[in-house]
Amino acid sequence: MPRSSLSVDSNLSDRLSDEAGKQGMTVYGLANECLKADLEIFNEKGTPKQIYPYWKMNNFAKEIGGFPLFTIDLVTALVNALQGMNKENLLKIWFEQGLNLGTYLKIEYPSEQDLAKLMEQLEISLSLKKLEFRRVLAREEEESNKVEYSLRFIGSFSLELTNCIEQYLRGIFANYPFQIVDSKVGAGVVELRMQVLKNP
Repeated sequence: MPRSSLSVDSNLSDRLSDEAGKQGMTVYGLANECLKADLEIFNEKGTPKQIYPYWKMNNFAKEIGGFPLFTIDLVTALVNALQGMNKENLLKIWFEQGLNLGTYLKIEYPSEQDLAKLMEQLEISLSLKKLEFRRVLAREEEESNKVEYSLRFIGSFSLELTNCIEQYLRGIFANYPFQIVDSKVGAGVVELRMQVLKNP
């Protein structure tokens, strides 16, 4: 089969060469395998920026025992059914599961900056309208020993499921040195305002 030459950044060329050695492949073979997989994704209307986040979240789901084929409709139906039995216990379960997940996340994403990158990946790979985690810059911050962050979570969820998601998020952030100072919940919308002490 005829070969063609492609120009890439020297840094990418070095990384490709290193990875080919790790995989026991030639650079030519690895480059062709990568491009073939990418082109198949593009043929299915995928985009380059989706590739890493989707792989990362799929691998992440495997590590925590997640099962991505559950639909929102199924989760909503389960929440509605269980809420009629004992709403407090249901919210407690969601908080505890968030707490468990947060334990893992604290290892993989230990800092606020790491969390922000995770949120960017989740926004791309999940069926959400928005998932934003950012530092809030306020005038008062210069005179305070605390830094403020906000989390905005927007999706197509019922109010009942959104209340559960809010508890799940609280559980996750309980593993970090954040203090949640305000929470707003509406159908499909969760907004958390959090504070953390500045590094000494």
